[in-house]
Amino acid sequence: MAIRKKSFARRITSILQFLSGLLDSVWFHLVVVFSRKRSARSQQEPRLPVQSFVRSHKLLLEVLGIPLALLTFAGFYLSFAPKISVNPAESISWYSPTGTTFNLSNDGALEIHDVVVTPANLHMENDGPQGFSVEGPWEFTNPPPDAKAAVLSPGHRMGLPYPSAFGFTAVNNFTGARLTFIVRYRPAYLFWRRQEIFPFRAVRSNSGSWVWKSVAQ
Repeated sequence: MAIRKKSFARRITSILQFLSGLLDSVWFHLVVVFSRKRSARSQQEPRLPVQSFVRSHKLLLEVLGIPLALLTFAGFYLSFAPKISVNPAESISWYSPTGTTFNLSNDGALEIHDVVVTPANLHMENDGPQGFSVEGPWEFTNPPPDAKAAVLSPGHRMGLPYPSAFGFTAVNNFTGARLTFIVRYRPAYLFWRRQEIFPFRAVRSNSGSWVWKSVAQ
């Protein structure tokens, strides 16, 4: 009986080994077949138009890329090269914050064109017992001719008609004021326009006169 059991166990083991080898050969055959089909498909697939264009025009793209990069750099430099500033000049009426005049100065090395300055965010207040406030729109979109300039050369400045143009110079009971200047212009040699904002706040000094100070943005 022992001999029969040993021979039967050997038969089972040999059958399992045979089936394992058969499965391995089948898997190997399937892998080879599918890999051949994939390689054949990849060879038959046409190249994408973009890839073929880039490869065939590589030299042309490299030649055009240099001047385009230079033009981009020049446009960026010319766009941010102008340096302008808005500063209070003199006070026509020391007792009112609207009696101060302002100047727009071109502090850069290049001229600017099509300059337009508009006031915005006007706020006048009185904190007394019968307090009141004057609120203007965010921007006065109809600037007078004195607030425009076709060209502002380097080192030059132009006087602005604000805030005296608002007509509050006769009022002397204000206790605080705010005003923002919006400057739009076209940098030299460029066709697009830029915009810069200059906010100010009026404070009263110990002598009673008003002083406009720039507000950090």
